[in-house]
Amino acid sequence: MRFQVLGPVEIRAFEAHVPLRGTKLRTVLATLLLSRGGVVSDDTLSLRLWGERPPVTAGAQIQTYVSRLRQAIGGQATITRHRPDGYALRIETAQFDLAEFDSLTAAGRAALASGRFEEAAATLREALGLWVGPALGGVTSHLTELVRPGLEEIQLGVVEDRVEADLALGRNAEVVTQLAGLVAAHPLRERPHAQLMLAHARSGRQAEALRIYQRCRRTLVEELGVDPGSVLRQAHAAVLAGGTATSAPPRPTPTPAELAAAPADFTGREKQVARACSITVADRAEPGTRPVCSIAGMAGVGKTALALHVAHRVRSSFPDGQLWVDLHGTAGRPVAPAAALEGMVASLLGHQPRDPEDGGELGRRYRSLLTGRRVLIVLDDAVDERQVRPLLPGTGDCGVLITSRNRLAALEGVQAVELDVPEDDEALSLFLRIIGRERGAAEPLAAERIVELCGRLPLAVRIAAAKLVARPQWTLTRLAARLAPELRRLGELSTGDLDVRSRLEPTYRLLAPPVRRVLLLLGTVEETELTLRGAAAVIDSSPAATRDFVEQLVDARLLEFTGRHHFRFQPLVRAFAREQAAAEETAVDPVHGAARASA
Repeated sequence: MRFQVLGPVEIRAFEAHVPLRGTKLRTVLATLLLSRGGVVSDDTLSLRLWGERPPVTAGAQIQTYVSRLRQAIGGQATITRHRPDGYALRIETAQFDLAEFDSLTAAGRAALASGRFEEAAATLREALGLWVGPALGGVTSHLTELVRPGLEEIQLGVVEDRVEADLALGRNAEVVTQLAGLVAAHPLRERPHAQLMLAHARSGRQAEALRIYQRCRRTLVEELGVDPGSVLRQAHAAVLAGGTATSAPPRPTPTPAELAAAPADFTGREKQVARACSITVADRAEPGTRPVCSIAGMAGVGKTALALHVAHRVRSSFPDGQLWVDLHGTAGRPVAPAAALEGMVASLLGHQPRDPEDGGELGRRYRSLLTGRRVLIVLDDAVDERQVRPLLPGTGDCGVLITSRNRLAALEGVQAVELDVPEDDEALSLFLRIIGRERGAAEPLAAERIVELCGRLPLAVRIAAAKLVARPQWTLTRLAARLAPELRRLGELSTGDLDVRSRLEPTYRLLAPPVRRVLLLLGTVEETELTLRGAAAVIDSSPAATRDFVEQLVDARLLEFTGRHHFRFQPLVRAFAREQAAAEETAVDPVHGAARASA
């Protein structure tokens, strides 16, 4: 069986069409295919089917479409329901034309980069041959308007790469007609203009090549107010030098693809995902805008997982690549902006800068390399605005995703997505998705108890589930009993390279000593929710000083306000505070310096 989206959306079995009656059915299929095995929520399917005005019966209709698709694909692929999240399509052994296109494109570009031009031209031509018409034919406009432009941008880049291989092989006359069509359709795209200039020049038509340059230069100035970039300028210089060079026109800087795989078991967070996607891709062409989305939340709440999920969702909107930088903001060794810039410049150039440059020079070069390009930049685990500000692009063509435990409110133009611990059903869904729903159904109360003892913190839930997967002989009741004692809970919430305690410790160590001691003292209180007046009594301090201490702990994501004068611990943070108090044996009064016995 073969699934196709690079043209009319179709299913083929033994070269015969599998009937897909109706635009809506093809839209559901295409949306599931484009998620590459990820879970697609009912809300997303509804938006792709009906836009912002779904019918009252949308849920029932989606179930009907999925049922019809299951009948159409038989046993060659599977559609699974992930409650309450949505549906996922596993292709299994079936073929998918977009996946084949990606594979052939990667192989062709690798051959091109290493100078194997015959192989590159043939492989890229084979990749382009998979397109049998405009992508996503026969689906709703709600889907095509969102996805088709990104796919066509990718296709165009592959066409340019294939033309480059043909030019390197001396096939100048063969590519002129196609390039003429490309430059007419894309008057602001410099690379095909450069390629057409050199094809004409090598065919003895230098005057025509120079006319193409002048025409493109004039269009760029009039439409965008910018001069030609390096690709067009170098082609112009080659024509003026005689146009006899046999090499292909200079390639644009490489297309970095630094995203790790999207989390396979990502669950829920639909509102946060939608908002982050909307911020990251919004109005890039509007002058003065620079889409910057900050994902903020406590340790272990899933900021990096959300950033990766969103980055994969929107990457088709950034055809010039994706940069990923781990800034180590909470690891005790934050990356200096100059070091981060050096790595990003190297990724954009395809090699390390030849000459040492200071931070200012690197910043200018970085912004120049990004000008006119659409690159997604993900800055993970940022410590503060000072670390991030030099790493932002200078124009609005790029999108920026930042994760941080701080809100980064002083960063110009930033829009925040606050990430709290998920609701009970969402946290339970993540737990059951990892351990298997049948195992959870055998002990439903124990499953709910484990999630409760994990404070619904995604990292903790993931660790607890992973321990059960690694120990199939354990019952859920046994793990719940092991997690119950508060002073041993963090010791249990550790497996492999995942550990809750190690995620909380850096934040704790960054606190000023008086603020640390306040945390330990407050951790001795049995109530889950505290008032500022009650906290002042516990730490023996004035209301104003107490509010200041509490606000610093809220900023550090170790406490959270529930009202103007009320706050509470996340359960695992309180367990951490009590564990630290027990380890340190005494907690010192932050105001008067008197030693107090720990609980």
